[in-house]
Amino acid sequence: MTDRIALSPTPSDDGDPVEPERRRARHRRRGRRERLSGGDTMVGLVAPAEPAPGDDRAGRTTTRWEMVGVGLTGVGVLLLLFLVYLYAFTPLTGLRDQNRMVQSLAGDPRAIFSLVNGRLPADGHAVAVLEIPTLHETEVVVRGTSAADLQEGPGLMAGTALPGEPGNAVIAGRRVTYNGPFGRLADVRPGDRIRVVDGAGTFNFRAVSTAVVPLGGSVRISHSDDAWLTLATSSSSWRPNAEFVVLARLIGRPSSTTSSEAAAPAARLSLGGDPAAGLLALAWGVAFLAILAGTVLAVRRWRQPWASYLLAAPVLLACGLFVCENLARCLPATL
Repeated sequence: MTDRIALSPTPSDDGDPVEPERRRARHRRRGRRERLSGGDTMVGLVAPAEPAPGDDRAGRTTTRWEMVGVGLTGVGVLLLLFLVYLYAFTPLTGLRDQNRMVQSLAGDPRAIFSLVNGRLPADGHAVAVLEIPTLHETEVVVRGTSAADLQEGPGLMAGTALPGEPGNAVIAGRRVTYNGPFGRLADVRPGDRIRVVDGAGTFNFRAVSTAVVPLGGSVRISHSDDAWLTLATSSSSWRPNAEFVVLARLIGRPSSTTSSEAAAPAARLSLGGDPAAGLLALAWGVAFLAILAGTVLAVRRWRQPWASYLLAAPVLLACGLFVCENLARCLPATL
């Protein structure tokens, strides 16, 4: 009995044909668990997935369209900022400039009103005071009618007579922007009085007629032995396609003083905008869009949006104001 027990074969794993299959199944289950749990056993054994050929192209296309969107957004922001600047900020600027002109006249009137000696002040400096009692308007008149001059107040057109002298004195003013000194000029009726004070004295005019002159780049100047006064402004608050003109005649005899300069060329008589300012507005606009695009890229890369926006906001605001200032000078000078 003992010999049979010793000689009988014992069960062995090697002789069991099912055991290798069980080991392989255990290995597979263990591998799945490690892959699901992110274990370190499978790290380095899985080949990294290669990007599809079209993924890089799709990324570049997405970035390109994002930049287009940023550009359109920047243009919209500039347009909105320009409207706010034109109809809300420029009136405050015009009021400030008029107060400065009044203070300069009160501080040193002899230096400003030297017209009795035949000397004219420089462009943009005070040359007279205009009063329209019907409109309750009193404005300091500067010399020159360029877009920059009319930002200070109504301007005496170069090459025309001084108010009160023989000939036609043409004074142009803005209708809406920069406090709109001639905003209610259309309310002047024939028979209304207009008073002008300059270095030659005080002169009273009576309005004779009003008219709408097509925007042709200049205002017609009539030469006469009598003293005439022409007030001109834009005919519309939105579409400056013509000039509204009030023609007034001096009550009494004209002054014997002759301080007017020689006739200026047609370009100086134009009431249009400043073309050179358009190039500056374009340059500042490009700078604004470039800084805005750089800010967006910085936010995406650094992941610090508040810091990027805080650094870029003052620069963007400054560029935007420069764009608005130069665009305003491109518009017709009497708008």
